[in-house]
Amino acid sequence: DTHSLLKGIEHVYVNSLSQEEEFKKQKLDWAHEEAEKQRLHQQLSLLRSRLQQEERRRLVDGTITEQLAESKALMDNITKQQQEFQSAKEQYSILVDELHTRSAQQHDFFRQASKRIME
Repeated sequence: DTHSLLKGIEHVYVNSLSQEEEFKKQKLDWAHEEAEKQRLHQQLSLLRSRLQQEERRRLVDGTITEQLAESKALMDNITKQQQEFQSAKEQYSILVDELHTRSAQQHDFFRQASKRIME
């Protein structure tokens, strides 16, 4: 009877040790899982930060692209206005030349007319 009682106690003790080892193993597994969870969380935070930086960079790039497009449009407009001004300047020059030619012709006409009248 004592022998079976000792066997029972030994069995409980061995089961207890086995459960304690299993608990230690489970606790170690949890610690590894927690460390992996922390590592993944840090990676996720780093990736979020990089994504935000990339989004800001793209926003800045977009703004710069818009500003470049606006600047190009302004330069195109200035070039067009310069061409229009040059064209108007050339037309004005032609008109001035025609006016000088007509004035010279009229002057010659009136001089010849005066000459005839004086004769």
